[in-house]
Amino acid sequence: MTNFLLSRCFSKNKSLLSMRFLHLLLLVAGIFVAGNGKAQLYWNNNTTPANLTSANWGTLPGGPFTTAWTGGSNIVFTANSTVQCTAAPVVGNVTVTGGNVAWTGFGNYSTSAAIRTMDIAGGSTLTWTGQAVTVVAGTGFNKTGAGTWNLGTLQSNYPGGFTLGAGIVLFAGNTNAFGTGALTINGGVIGNNSGGLRTISNSAINIGGNFQLGTATGASNISFVGNINLGAATRTITIGSAAIDTLRGIISGGAGSGLTIASISTGRIVLGNSGNIYSGATTINSGLLYAGIANSLPATTALVFANTAGAQFLLNNFNTTVGSIAGGGVTGGNIVLGSGALSTGGANSNTSYGGVISGTGSFTKTGTGVQTLTGANTYSGTTSVNAGTVLVNGSTSSLSAVTVASGATLGGNGTVAGTVSNNGTLSPGSGPSSVDTINTGATTFGANSTYLCEVSNVAGTPGVGWDFINSSGAINVTASPITITLTNLVGSGFNVNNAYTWIIATGTSVVNFNALNFVIDRSTFPVGGIFTVEQSGNSLQIVFTPPSGNSITLDPPTQLSGASFCNGAINNTITLT
Repeated sequence: MTNFLLSRCFSKNKSLLSMRFLHLLLLVAGIFVAGNGKAQLYWNNNTTPANLTSANWGTLPGGPFTTAWTGGSNIVFTANSTVQCTAAPVVGNVTVTGGNVAWTGFGNYSTSAAIRTMDIAGGSTLTWTGQAVTVVAGTGFNKTGAGTWNLGTLQSNYPGGFTLGAGIVLFAGNTNAFGTGALTINGGVIGNNSGGLRTISNSAINIGGNFQLGTATGASNISFVGNINLGAATRTITIGSAAIDTLRGIISGGAGSGLTIASISTGRIVLGNSGNIYSGATTINSGLLYAGIANSLPATTALVFANTAGAQFLLNNFNTTVGSIAGGGVTGGNIVLGSGALSTGGANSNTSYGGVISGTGSFTKTGTGVQTLTGANTYSGTTSVNAGTVLVNGSTSSLSAVTVASGATLGGNGTVAGTVSNNGTLSPGSGPSSVDTINTGATTFGANSTYLCEVSNVAGTPGVGWDFINSSGAINVTASPITITLTNLVGSGFNVNNAYTWIIATGTSVVNFNALNFVIDRSTFPVGGIFTVEQSGNSLQIVFTPPSGNSITLDPPTQLSGASFCNGAINNTITLT
C-alpha cells in the first residue's frame, strides 16, 4: 500500500512532493502496518465514557474521533480514558502513552488466538474491571512498558501464556490470573492487590531476568505452585512489600543458574519444595529467605550472605543441607536455625562465614574443605565436625557441645565455649603455620586422637611461641593413645643442645594423666634428645631434654633388657637385646 501511494505521487508530479507531504503520507500509511498489520486507532481523550466498539476512534492522535471500530485493530490511549468492553470484540495490541485508562469489561476479550502486547508507559495505569478473556488456543499476553497493568479479578484458562517484560502487573484473581500456559518473567514487578492470599498456578514459570515481588499497592501474599526454571543464569528476586511469597514448585536451571534474594521492604520469600536443583549459589544480599520444608535448598548450593543488616536465612525449624556457607559479618548476613539442623561442607570448598548462627538447632560440618566461623555464634545445639576442618576464629556458645570425629579437625583462635570431645585432631590457630590460642570448654581427648601443636619460637610464650589450649574446664587425658604432633616451623630457633619446656594446655584440672598414654610425633624436629609429656598442676607441658655428651639416645624410648654397660667387661661392647 505504501509503495503504491508513493509511486502514484511521483508519477503525477514530482515537484508537488514536499518533505512535509512525504512525512504525512508515511504517517497515514503507518496506520495500516502498526504492530500486527492491523489498523491503528486512537481513543478519544475527552474522558467521556464510551463503548470500545463505538465510533469514538481516530486514525491520528489528534483526531477527529469519529472513526468506527474495526475488529482486530491496535489501539492507543494518550490520556485519561474510560472505556467499556461489551460482547467479545477482537482487539489487537494495546498501547497507553499517557494518563490512566479505566477499562470495564462486560464480555470476553478476544485476541483472535494471538499473543497481544500491552505496552503501558511509565506513570500510566491500565485497569481492568470485570474483564474476561476468551480461552481459544494461542491466546496470551505480553506486558511491556514501565507502567502498570491492573488485571483486577481476572481468572481465565487462556492457554497461550503470559510474559512480563517490564513494568508492574497487579492482580486480584485466584489460580488463573495469568492463564494456564507458561508464565515468563523477564523483568518488572508482580503484585497481589486482593487483600488475601492468591495462587499463581501456571503450568511452568520461566525466569528470564531479575524481577520484584510485591509493591506498596500490591502487598498481599502470593503462592507460586508451578515449577520454576531460572535458565542458565543467576536471577535476583527483590522483595517489594510486606507479603509472604512462597515458591512451591521445583526451582531448576542450567549450568550457572543461581538464586539471589534482595529486599526493599519487610516481606519474605519462602522456599516450599525439597526438590530444588539449580546448580549455582543461593545469595542473600538483603531481606529474609525462609525454608518452608526440610532441605528446601539444593544440597550442593553455596549459601552466601552480604554483610547487610536484615539479610537472613531462616531454617524455620526445618533441617537443611547446603554445600557451603560464606559471607556475612558484624552488620548482618545471619542464619536462624530455630530447632532445625544445618549441615554444610558437601561442596568440599574452603569458605569463611562471618554472620551469626542462632537458635536451638545444631551445626554439622561434612566434606573435605575448611569452614571458618568468625562470628559470635549463639546456637545452643550440638556442633559436629564430622569431616574436614572447622576453624572457630569467632565463638560458639557454651551451650553447644562440640564433637570432633576421627579424621576431622577443630582449630581456630577464637572461643569454643562448650565442651569438646576430640576423637580427631585439635589444632589451635587460624590456619596452617599459624601459632595461636584456642579457648575451649572442658576438653576430652579420645583414643587415637591428636593434638597438633606448632612451634614458631622456642623462647616464646604459650599461644605466641607455640600453640596453646586454654580450657575453662577439666582436660581429660584418660584415653590411650593420644598423639601430640609437634611441628617445627621455619625460624623457630630450636637447638637440639638446649632444654625446653612448653606449656601446651591449661584447664581447671588434668584428669587421669599418665605419660604412657601419649605418643609424641617429633618428625619435623632434628634427631637427638628426648621429648616427653608432663603434668604440671592444671597444665600439660612438653619437656625437651637434650642429649648428653657421652650418651646414646633412643628415640622413641625403648625398654632395654639384657644389656651390659661396663667398661671393657665384654670386649668393650654394649649389647642390646
